[in-house]
Amino acid sequence: MKLQQLRSLCEIVDQGLNVSRAALALHTSQPGISTQVRMLEQDLGVVLLERRSTRIVGLTEAGQAMLPAARRILFEAEYMHRTARELQTDESSRRLVIATTHTYANHTVLPAFKRFSGKHPKISLRLRQGSPTQVAKMVGSGDVDIGVLAEPIARAAGVHYAPCFKLDYGVVVPRQHPLTRLGALKLEDIAQYPIITYEVTHRLGRVVRDRFRAKGIEPSIAIHVADSHTTKSYVEAGLGVAILPAIAFDGARDIELDLIDAHHLFETTTCYVMTSEGRQLERFQEDFIAAMRAVGSGGRAKVNGRPRSKPPRATPPALA
Repeated sequence: MKLQQLRSLCEIVDQGLNVSRAALALHTSQPGISTQVRMLEQDLGVVLLERRSTRIVGLTEAGQAMLPAARRILFEAEYMHRTARELQTDESSRRLVIATTHTYANHTVLPAFKRFSGKHPKISLRLRQGSPTQVAKMVGSGDVDIGVLAEPIARAAGVHYAPCFKLDYGVVVPRQHPLTRLGALKLEDIAQYPIITYEVTHRLGRVVRDRFRAKGIEPSIAIHVADSHTTKSYVEAGLGVAILPAIAFDGARDIELDLIDAHHLFETTTCYVMTSEGRQLERFQEDFIAAMRAVGSGGRAKVNGRPRSKPPRATPPALA
């Protein structure tokens, strides 16, 4: 029994029992792939594919029983080859290519890469930023290793989406804003003020509009932006209030702003790690995804466990 025989069997099944397409996928000939399967049947002493004349019409009972084992063997073999390559390759020549939006580049990829670098100090990061549509396109084309996005408005073909962590939302306001003195916020409370939010091409921009309109409220969108840093700058300038993922708020840096809990107003969103369909990740790439999950989970726990708005700072005493 050889790995090529197992690959031939699995590929025929994956290609809808079409031997021609299976041969094309494996860069071989149709007679060649048929011969591999017949050799496997001879080695095992059972018939795996049900044939009618020259057509394959299904798996036999033995084929159905053997197929999962064949896939496991191929998976383990690929894992062994991948591990061997990683052990033989100097990490200083390797790089991690990530595509994401501005918000996730700063608030999830950055802390995750810091954590990841402790284990892989020689691997460099290449960061590509773009709109959600552009990020999905880069992932689908194989130009990047991993994409990081919130649940998109529409999923792209050829891209695998794996849940990474959950995102809560908050309302960002200038310090000592009237909204900080209320109890649990209502949409009607927020709608009294100009709102700074993302374009509808971003999921958050659409979520904000749809949530208000579902309550029969037409929000006053004062400014459209494309990233969290700019959003907070405009809030700090007193031009409105903003709904942002809570991870985008940094209490140590955003000292002129407050974050007010809004998880009860806006549905929690899932952040996804995106890869090309069928792509086998290397171990260091899987380690980065694990770091992303750790950062995302820790960040959400921190937000959920901290005061939702900071107390007013003490007024310095007047000079004598």
